[in-house]
Amino acid sequence: MKYVIASMILAILATGCRNPDMPMDAPSHGSGGANDAKAMFADQTVDVQPAPVRLFFQAVTACGMREVLQSPGPLTIFAPTDSALASMPRGQLDSLMQPQNRDKLQEFVACHVFSGAYLSKDLLALKDIQTRDGRRLAISTDDRGLRIGNAHIIESDIICSNGIIHIVDSVLTP
Repeated sequence: MKYVIASMILAILATGCRNPDMPMDAPSHGSGGANDAKAMFADQTVDVQPAPVRLFFQAVTACGMREVLQSPGPLTIFAPTDSALASMPRGQLDSLMQPQNRDKLQEFVACHVFSGAYLSKDLLALKDIQTRDGRRLAISTDDRGLRIGNAHIIESDIICSNGIIHIVDSVLTP
């Protein structure tokens, strides 16, 4: 059975577990689809919303993009932490989460979703990356590590059956 990005990230974060010795057998960005990860979280569902990315996945659900994250992929998700979302200008996230702003919330979430499975080693070889909606974000490194746009990747290469998840410390803006 294939597990989807949304359920895998939530399961991984809920248990606090990640096997660093797990082979990186998900394909790179140029291949067709991600292989099944050997998951030990089969009892977890997408309804679990643990820290540190609870707010991002609430936004995914609120704007109706859960189905995108459950697609066969491959996808790469750069999920901002709750603290990154809390650092947005006062009231901005609350405003985006209002039903009348669903289109704006969907655009916001889409800035964090990329077609293709990009491991951190793949990202290092690129100068920029294109979101699913056509926006480009720069990729660089600094003394704190790998960056995408204005965000640092603080947890990388979380492999799921339909792609890769990286947790970032800032909201991505094109």
